[in-house]
Amino acid sequence: MRDYIEAMLSSGQMQIVNKEVDPQFELAAVTARAQGESRRPILFNNVKGSSLPVVSNIFGDRDRLCDMIGAPRGQFCQHWAELLKGSGGELVVVPEADGEFYEARVADLPHITYHEKDAGPYITAGIFLANDPDTGVPNLSFHRGMHISDEEIRVRLGTTHDLTRYQARAEAKDQP
Repeated sequence: MRDYIEAMLSSGQMQIVNKEVDPQFELAAVTARAQGESRRPILFNNVKGSSLPVVSNIFGDRDRLCDMIGAPRGQFCQHWAELLKGSGGELVVVPEADGEFYEARVADLPHITYHEKDAGPYITAGIFLANDPDTGVPNLSFHRGMHISDEEIRVRLGTTHDLTRYQARAEAKDQP
């Protein structure tokens, strides 16, 4: 993802906002307005209250999704399925790089409030990993998560989501 973002920056395909933006409503408003004018993603370099930047709208265009995985236009799903078939499930370990990684807490991430009736700020498009309590098979899913503490993020589970079924089976077994 980092390489893809750097390529978009170097080719001028990403909008850049260096002015400080407030994560409470302002960042979302700028994103919404920009999405009305363009499908280009936006890099916010200066988010109030956080030392970390925010990239918005990176997955907001079907052609861009195809570019990310090397798929022909209009064939994202087919190409993705082919990539998954050939993955073999190998775990890729990224080698440590001096100064490239640092330890962070969930509280360090920018938390954005999009709507005035939101219960609080959220991490949008967070990727959650859960293992099926019966088989151990992992499942990744995107959710909007409300930060409660570094140990707790609250997620609304839809009735048809795999994560909902995993939770119900885990609770029936008295597992976390």
